[in-house]
Amino acid sequence: MRDEVTALLKSEVARMIELPEESIDDSVHLAELGMDSLQALQLLVLIERTYQLEIGEEELQCFTSINAIAEVVLSRMAVAS
Repeated sequence: MRDEVTALLKSEVARMIELPEESIDDSVHLAELGMDSLQALQLLVLIERTYQLEIGEEELQCFTSINAIAEVVLSRMAVAS
């Protein structure tokens, strides 16, 4: 499941910041890749809709890298089930 979540996140981040997926390191801070707070909020909404989860805006501070976001999503999925 982690691989699926990470793949979706990487695809969406790449689309948002207009970089090829293969050039994105899952552990690099998203701000270093050029992602801004509005894009992070858009990613949050996408995640909530895709996985039927509620992730508060206060958790955006945890959205530092694809790996970090995947951890938040997976932990929320575990709580929801």
